[in-house]
Amino acid sequence: MTSSRSGPLVALAGLAQLTACYPTVTAGLDAAATVHGPLASLVSSHRDARNYAFGVGAGARDFTLELGVQPLATAAPSVMPAARPADAATTPRYLATTGSLDMRWTPMRFHVLSINLHAGPALGVLADRTSGTVHFAQGFRTGAGIELSFNRVSAFVDVYRGGLVFADGPATGTSQLVGVTLGVGVR
Repeated sequence: MTSSRSGPLVALAGLAQLTACYPTVTAGLDAAATVHGPLASLVSSHRDARNYAFGVGAGARDFTLELGVQPLATAAPSVMPAARPADAATTPRYLATTGSLDMRWTPMRFHVLSINLHAGPALGVLADRTSGTVHFAQGFRTGAGIELSFNRVSAFVDVYRGGLVFADGPATGTSQLVGVTLGVGVR
């Protein structure tokens, strides 16, 4: 007979066993991305700005949990501190990123080609470079992808959609993120 206090411990042990196999590392670059809502006017419009995606995860062959970070509209001028007050006027004021815990399921696999679906909670962060204030958002991230795998290396295309809700700050309200990521992974 088990006590009611052992329930979370059993669940944690089961989760650890499920995710202990097949570690993964992924990195990608958005081929296309749009931001809608209040966040859209705050992220960089610099011509060299790009959205990136980085993730680490683990799981079984057809089910993985992935912790991801997706910096939005990142360009060299946006991550460098302003050396002079004059530089502050020509560099983006806000830095934005999202983090997500995606549960990824692969329902179809054909030799080296697989199709996957993913969904999970997300956290948004908006930092003001001039005042140092940071605002947080709650949200979600969903998507689908196609992956070509050769041994332990894979190339993928992922179509995603996310939503963030900022309760306060300059991006107050709901913002949507939609994009297509091209990337590589190692398992």
